[in-house]
Amino acid sequence: MADDAAASDASPSESPEFAWTPPTGWIGSGSPGLADEIERTWAQMRDPPLEDVVSAEEKAKLPPLKAAILQLMGLDAPPTGFRAHHFTDWKLLCYLRARGGDVPKSAARAVECIEYLEQGLARLRTYETSASADHRELLRQNMPNGILGKDRRGAGVMYQRMGMWDVPGIGRETGLDTYIAGLWFEVWWSWHLLYQESIAAGVALVGRLYVVDLAGMYLSRAMRNISYGKQITATFPGKEHPIPEGMSKCIVTNAPWYVERVWSALKYSGVIPARTLAKVSIFSDEAKFLAELSKHVDLDQVPSLFGGSSAAPWPFAEGGDVPNGAGTPRGRAPAAAPASAPF
Repeated sequence: MADDAAASDASPSESPEFAWTPPTGWIGSGSPGLADEIERTWAQMRDPPLEDVVSAEEKAKLPPLKAAILQLMGLDAPPTGFRAHHFTDWKLLCYLRARGGDVPKSAARAVECIEYLEQGLARLRTYETSASADHRELLRQNMPNGILGKDRRGAGVMYQRMGMWDVPGIGRETGLDTYIAGLWFEVWWSWHLLYQESIAAGVALVGRLYVVDLAGMYLSRAMRNISYGKQITATFPGKEHPIPEGMSKCIVTNAPWYVERVWSALKYSGVIPARTLAKVSIFSDEAKFLAELSKHVDLDQVPSLFGGSSAAPWPFAEGGDVPNGAGTPRGRAPAAAPASAPF
């Protein structure tokens, strides 16, 4: 199974409806065509059965949720085209969980997301066509994360060396808009892959497992990252990401001594919704971390860098502090930081 860990870095479905070939290494390196494929395939999204862990109560709420969304949108039936995917049971369940099972609140949030996501798709397309090679490479080098191996459901696992992220530094060098567009590339790609994985598994997989390494995350970097993250979430409707439930579980390793302070800051910052924070387990002890991780994924699927036994090498970058001028080609002035940036 260790070989699967190398091969599953965004390996596409064999289904002929999927033609886009993901890039090698972190997705920030980008490759054109993902936006077009999502727009085409999600307009005709298949709707596999929901996972067994979905409760009967949740399933019973999906038809009234669909009806409530249609009523708020002034429609008698689900729309055609790209917006049709919002009315699959898979996506309706995500909206339902985004508001704790409250149908009226879930419907209102779904409408906000439906009306916003064309902008998210446009940001993806902008990144594909307009982001400079220098900025793509800067994102690749300084966002060391990607999908490797499979969890026991058949979904790829997202590994993130978050301790080596310098979020304000990336934003300073690329500009906030380009950075956000690069993040949209990651989100769309992850969801598109999860759709393909759902078809392969025969069930609609809700969210993927995230495994986060905080080694290297000193306190000042953590606080700057949180502060800058507020500028990113401020661009979303209601300051929440408009594609909810992309994470099923998050397991954090190498938590530093100050983690309780940062965790409290996150809880009250609004950068991450409370329902998402509840999915996070944090460990400073490696044995306890691996015990929790092994509940979700076989350790031969886990990179050795994260304590597993996969023979696949870490294919992504190392990250670290972003030097001034790192994203500026010779002869061009550096990108201006947003006026409110915490530098």
